[in-house]
Amino acid sequence: MPGGCDKHFEDNLYAYELGLLDDDERRELELHLLECEHCLDNARRFQRTIKLIRRDPDVRRVVERMAAGSAQAAPRQRPLPLLQRMWRTALVPTTVAAVILMLVLVLKDWQFEIRPSQPATAAENRLAIMDFGNITNGNDPEKLGMIVANLLVTDLSESHYLQMVSSRRLTDEIRLMQIEADRVIDEDYAGAVGRRLGARWVLTGDILRTKSEFILTSQLTEVATGRVIASQRVVGDVGGDLFSLVDNLSAAVMLDLGLPPDARHEIDRGVADATTHSVKAYYYYLEGLDYEDKQFEREAIRSYEQALEYDSTFAIAYLRLNSLGRTDKLALAVKYIDRASDKDKFWIRSAQAYRSGDMVRARKELRDLLQSYPDSKEAYFALGFIDHAEGNFDEAVVLLRQALAIDPLYKQGYNQLAYTYCYMYDIDNALKAIDKGVALAPDEPNPYDSRGEICAFHGRIDEAIESYRKALEVRPDFTVSQLRLAELLVSKGEYEEARSLFQDLAGREDRSVRRAGWNGLAAVETYQGKFQNALKVLNDAMVADRLETGRPRSVVFPYLKAVIYVQLGEIDRALEAIDIVEQIARDEEVFDTQYTQQYLAQLLAECREIERAEEKVAAMRASLEGKKSAPAYWVRYWYGVGAIQQARGNREGAVAAFEKAAYRSAVYTAHMMLARAYQEAGRFDEALIEYEKVMAYHGGPRVFWGVWAVKTHYYLGMTYEDLGRYDEARQQYETFLDIWKHADDGIEEIADAQKRLVRLKSRS
Repeated sequence: MPGGCDKHFEDNLYAYELGLLDDDERRELELHLLECEHCLDNARRFQRTIKLIRRDPDVRRVVERMAAGSAQAAPRQRPLPLLQRMWRTALVPTTVAAVILMLVLVLKDWQFEIRPSQPATAAENRLAIMDFGNITNGNDPEKLGMIVANLLVTDLSESHYLQMVSSRRLTDEIRLMQIEADRVIDEDYAGAVGRRLGARWVLTGDILRTKSEFILTSQLTEVATGRVIASQRVVGDVGGDLFSLVDNLSAAVMLDLGLPPDARHEIDRGVADATTHSVKAYYYYLEGLDYEDKQFEREAIRSYEQALEYDSTFAIAYLRLNSLGRTDKLALAVKYIDRASDKDKFWIRSAQAYRSGDMVRARKELRDLLQSYPDSKEAYFALGFIDHAEGNFDEAVVLLRQALAIDPLYKQGYNQLAYTYCYMYDIDNALKAIDKGVALAPDEPNPYDSRGEICAFHGRIDEAIESYRKALEVRPDFTVSQLRLAELLVSKGEYEEARSLFQDLAGREDRSVRRAGWNGLAAVETYQGKFQNALKVLNDAMVADRLETGRPRSVVFPYLKAVIYVQLGEIDRALEAIDIVEQIARDEEVFDTQYTQQYLAQLLAECREIERAEEKVAAMRASLEGKKSAPAYWVRYWYGVGAIQQARGNREGAVAAFEKAAYRSAVYTAHMMLARAYQEAGRFDEALIEYEKVMAYHGGPRVFWGVWAVKTHYYLGMTYEDLGRYDEARQQYETFLDIWKHADDGIEEIADAQKRLVRLKSRS
């Protein structure tokens, strides 16, 4: 021990770290630490040891068992004076002291959680972590540098005294600065990135793998001054646990940041306990996030499934699958919620509430998340998404703009904002938003795809086709763009190219893509009024579906058959097809029951099976009331009610119901049926507004509802005629008859349109 060092102060370090000193002793020791480098170094080493002890799950379990026998014997405060006396008189052997030390630490963590008294502290303490360089292999094929950086972000995000910059935000900023992804980022670049991100510190680091060891080294740079304020180095066996190595580095970083004293008392789980214990699982999870960010959904699903092959308890991987439509995985995310980080627990609980229809709780979980993590752009995005889904578009815009204020490079935020403006019929702002998304990701297909859908929604067909073709230039197998392009080509009468695109989709490996291709092939025929050809396509599709899976699994094929049979007036066959739909829907439990009931209620009503239709509507109502769903979630119920009232001949009742179904809704069928209800009620001006709105929209449903899509021209012609706008009526009848010029014989609407057209021409 160096000369001049007071052993009294050195001995008191242990009591100080345990919080056993009284105020006078604590102040005396803290003043001494300012003067004595030796004691200060000991304090730092001891604090790191404490943090590592607290992270070790095995130690925690042992201490928990020890604590279980004594926790009920005395109140929480009582043992401290005794412990203080034992430390001061040095009567406790080292091993016993270590056990008592761990006991106090663990009890402290498990009894209560200390949160900062001033939430602003975390916002002031913003840290960005760069991907680590791999010194051994610069290409880093195992993505160890990215894995270490992301694990550190997750680990340090648990602290309420730090605000972490997300890895995705950091990547976007680097890309914007035109820094190549594989370029070594030195401190100058790190400082520049940190300043752009508003970070107080930037952590850079490297991984070195020798034959026997992993070595992680890092440097903590203060952005304002560019000064390296601390460096860290941790070593572990190559065959050991990379997660523990990250825990060690995280503990060192936390200590070197100089956070408030209370930060050392936060609950501090090992990062593996908040993510996964498998490096391979985490690798595939990060790969899935990257695919999902680019909207490559099939690839993302495959990556998350691979992650779960390595760790079947990886809660957040299940949650990501749920967000991609695999809703059966949400229950597993909930089951393993204790294996998630504090932040991810909010997401899991919110998703659970959303799935159950409890929007109040879903929102509350997200708001609570923002209390702890105010820079979570994803939480603002999710809140905006919920408002969008409920038709609260003005509120959604505000929330999405808050997300973009946090991260101006958030391309998903621009994408959702564009759709929200789109459904507000604000095409100018919608295009401004999506064009920003395109600018941020010009090498990704999804922004072009979204632009295409927005243009199609507003009837800007040529622009939409151009955008879809651009998406397919970027990625030729981007399924959704190929599907939407084919649909628009059908609308333009370019049937051969559309058929070729659908045939390609029908031959893909993915079952859902194949089904979409088959549906498209049937739509090409239905749109032309070639109903017998369409029925043949659908029959072939059902045979293929049955041969592949052993039983029919697609409800869409028989449903479309029922629609066609209703058009042809073959009610018995329509009902047979409906029965098949219902049987498949019962067998395939994951299918959207509300969606099934809505349209089946309409078909049953049109087949004069009113009682069966009412049963479905009643079931929908009971389900919605049980979930206390928001008004926007009742649109399907009101759609079914409107169809029943229309079949009963209650015209005003149908109008009232369809108005509720179409309120702030972008659903094609809701506005189509509302237009028909207005027309049948003699409210032609209102009918015209809805028909023109429907005619402007050229999204997917317009083609797949081929019967209605083409007949809209016929109905609109009738409306113009009733309003005395005869030239416009004539144009609509001519368009209708041109599309169905090769239609099957005996279609009543064709004969009626021909008579009306002759009459109108005679007027002129």
